[in-house]
Amino acid sequence: LGYDVPVVHSNFTDVPGIAVVDPKIVSDAPYNAVMGHDDAIALGGKLKPEVIEIAKYHNIPILVRRSFTPNDKGKFARAFNPQEKGTLIADCDERDYAKNPNPDVVGISHKKAGPESHRLVVAGPNIHHNRKVLAGIESALASVGAVPSVSMGGINYITYSTSGGLEAAQSAVMAVYRALFR
Repeated sequence: LGYDVPVVHSNFTDVPGIAVVDPKIVSDAPYNAVMGHDDAIALGGKLKPEVIEIAKYHNIPILVRRSFTPNDKGKFARAFNPQEKGTLIADCDERDYAKNPNPDVVGISHKKAGPESHRLVVAGPNIHHNRKVLAGIESALASVGAVPSVSMGGINYITYSTSGGLEAAQSAVMAVYRALFR
């Protein structure tokens, strides 16, 4: 595989790694080569946070990659492609992040926080100190009328609360994606 690490596969997935944004929102979203354990926990997703915490504690890297792909009959068939590297979740430094589509931001996600509010998370190395990224996020949220309340999360992520339903949250995610990745 090109990685000398223990591998954890997310069974029944048809994606080649961890995308920078939900592919249901941005169909051509790029995939990260690497991200830190804390980034993966902050963004959420299909891997359980408890699994990532244990891996982090024991310094065990996790490789997330395609384990199944739809065949021409619409059924899933095993398809490990050694050319497809996946996303490595490990203890990372700045040189590792340089392999990603945007070395400053590893992902954007949202989760429902209340009846009419969502939590928008933007994760990346030292994101709190990156004025260019912060300005891009603020501008993007303003462009879709989102009025964020900022909560400085952990070292590598920032949480924004937005009002409105699912459609408003997806618009906010799309706007931030465009500002930071296009």
